[in-house]
Amino acid sequence: MKRVLVVLVACFLVLGIYSQTIDSVVIKNRLVALKSSVALNYNEEMLKYLKPLLANEKHRTSDMIYEAQKYLPYVEKMVKEKKMPHALSYLPFVITGYINEHNPDDGKVGIWNMPYAVARKYDLLMNSYIDERYNVVTSTESAMDYLVDLKHEFYNDWQLAVLAYCTSPTNVLKHLYKEGNAKSYEAIYCDLDASERRFLSQLAAATYIFNYYSEADINISVRNLDATYDADTVDIFRKLTFDKISQATSIDRQVLRLLNPIYKLETVPFNEAPHSLIIPKGYKANFDSLLQNYPSSEAVRPVNDTPIILHDSDIAKPRPAAPNTTASAGTKKVPVYYKVKNGDNLYGIADLFDCKATDLKRWNKFNRNYLIAGQTLVFYVPANQKAKYQKMNTLTAKQKKVLIYQD
Repeated sequence: MKRVLVVLVACFLVLGIYSQTIDSVVIKNRLVALKSSVALNYNEEMLKYLKPLLANEKHRTSDMIYEAQKYLPYVEKMVKEKKMPHALSYLPFVITGYINEHNPDDGKVGIWNMPYAVARKYDLLMNSYIDERYNVVTSTESAMDYLVDLKHEFYNDWQLAVLAYCTSPTNVLKHLYKEGNAKSYEAIYCDLDASERRFLSQLAAATYIFNYYSEADINISVRNLDATYDADTVDIFRKLTFDKISQATSIDRQVLRLLNPIYKLETVPFNEAPHSLIIPKGYKANFDSLLQNYPSSEAVRPVNDTPIILHDSDIAKPRPAAPNTTASAGTKKVPVYYKVKNGDNLYGIADLFDCKATDLKRWNKFNRNYLIAGQTLVFYVPANQKAKYQKMNTLTAKQKKVLIYQD
């Protein structure tokens, strides 16, 4: 009997070792199949972080992946648009677990855990009322730009870029110098401590689990878009508190906070340019009513009575009004349309289209000295250069700055 038990135990041990080997091979092959330009290395460090995710104890992994769906689509879209490695979409999972909040220990903010200095460098708005590090779209764009700059700074090595983002560029430079001016992550790996190695290992583990959770029998509920997440965006020119909005529209104040974390004091401040407010679907009519009935002493409207709601279909495309030009082939002017992006300003865009700011305002029939993101402008350009000016719609903020400075 004892001999039989010994044989059975030995068989189970052998089967266990065999199963573990097969699992390791499968994991390695799956990581390779992702074809990531950010190296996703299978090693003991990575396995240490992957095992708890695969175990899914008390549905922790299921819950984390479910909650990540709140922001992950925005991040994936931005990564795809910027043609960056898809694995970087999961970096916020490593840094913050996609939790969009303030870290009191180091003052970093948002799902990207972005420091104040980095946010300033990449033109995010931060003042006593607003902190755009909480805006998932704009903060993700800035984080992507920062990662690209770090990659260029550190020998086109994405691993070094990720390490520099998660620690600091100075820290990476220190390790590279210590290893004889090394130029790769592998060259400094042995010099890193556990707190520094974890970022790339956790990124590999996160990338694996997000791509293969169903194969690991981890069930994720599909997030149904409800009133909290299916939303409208409105632009307003007046100071409004969340309490006031909640009282007048019946929108729960906690929902307003969830949808608009950039407003630190739960107040939309007044500015000549509008501030955007995200509200749940179905409340737009209530919001319009609030603005119409708001006390005039507390409301501020532009002198030209620009409409309050200024998003997408609410903005009429200006009608071409042909300027006074000669009709010869060399001087004939034709209309070109441009949709204003966040960060555009009146004089910069006029410069891009080689016209005066006064011409821009005259063609578009307004007197204000600012632009509104989302509105469509018309410009009159030489017919033989129409294609050149049409391309302005496809330029990034950085490309536009380069053109302006070149002029």
